[in-house]
Amino acid sequence: MRLSGRNYLIVAIALIGSGCASGSGGIKPSSPVTPAVGAAAITPAALQQTRMTRILVSGATGTCTATVDDEVIVGKPGKKIGWLVEDASNGCSSGEDWRIELEFTNDWNNGKDRVVKIDRDDFKAIMVHRNTPPTGPGGGHKYKVFIVYPRWGADQRIELIDPEVDIAM
Repeated sequence: MRLSGRNYLIVAIALIGSGCASGSGGIKPSSPVTPAVGAAAITPAALQQTRMTRILVSGATGTCTATVDDEVIVGKPGKKIGWLVEDASNGCSSGEDWRIELEFTNDWNNGKDRVVKIDRDDFKAIMVHRNTPPTGPGGGHKYKVFIVYPRWGADQRIELIDPEVDIAM
């Protein structure tokens, strides 16, 4: 009697399935692991790595200010870092549209661009290229935060936060 390839496949699946169902296979842990409770279950603040921050824009037109939740974003090569822009007062523009621009000291993506544009109440993530030379203390990348009002072909840019904000890579 001849069996086709399909029949071999069915027999192989049945044998594997019966072995898995018997419970004899698998890797068993050498000792049971008990979950941490209380203070041992909390990650210490020194070990937390923030890969995202929030830029909160508030004030009135012409007097807009911004704050950053975390001045240091801890990034790793090949991982994304991000910013969330929130309009705290809904009055920073008096009906005008605006966006936030992050201007890096160096090109953040290996010579392609220095500016990251983020719309109001939006989130933007980037990946700083591993070949980008560091500009800040400890190997970080300095950047400035600007609010930009689009005006008839010429954008009005106002610096909101000083250039000492740093990304530690």
